[in-house]
Amino acid sequence: MPLLTALVLVTVRLFDSYGVRADVLHRATAVTSATLERAGVRANWVNCVALPRPPRCSASLQPGELIIRFRPGPGEPTEALVLGIAMIDSEAHQGTVATVYPDRVAALSQTAKTSPATLLGRTIAHEIGHLLLGRPEHAKHGIMRARWTAVELQFGARRDWLFSDGEAALMRQQAVQRSGTTAELVE
Repeated sequence: MPLLTALVLVTVRLFDSYGVRADVLHRATAVTSATLERAGVRANWVNCVALPRPPRCSASLQPGELIIRFRPGPGEPTEALVLGIAMIDSEAHQGTVATVYPDRVAALSQTAKTSPATLLGRTIAHEIGHLLLGRPEHAKHGIMRARWTAVELQFGARRDWLFSDGEAALMRQQAVQRSGTTAELVE
């Protein structure tokens, strides 16, 4: 991947009706930020969990803003391997809202004997990827693959948790278009 000299900024509002611990959320967003930055995207986090809530949490979404919600997964955590879901408009090829299921993330991290914060961060990055790519489909490799095994979670190669060069380029392009700016990423 070429060396990036600028990053495209994306604002992400976080809402929590699950109850993710503050320390876990802090570490998870650090993992997400690092993953996105390797793809040339910088996340500006708006914590709509903290009290008092920032005024921006109640304001209308600005162009290019995204929402990540934490909610309990439907059914038992072990019933499905789905850790989250992104709502994608199939005609416009974009999304704004994704839901992550921390209980399912915790169950998988316990099975895999891996950090729940790291897995939560990777899950958030994956769902933001869907929103920015504007498609629900998964890749064969990398962070956008559909299934994450316990072995990959324990011993996965770094490339298992990165966006492909093509995904990264499309995410940057979509983020610039969505925000309505004319700024371009300089590589």
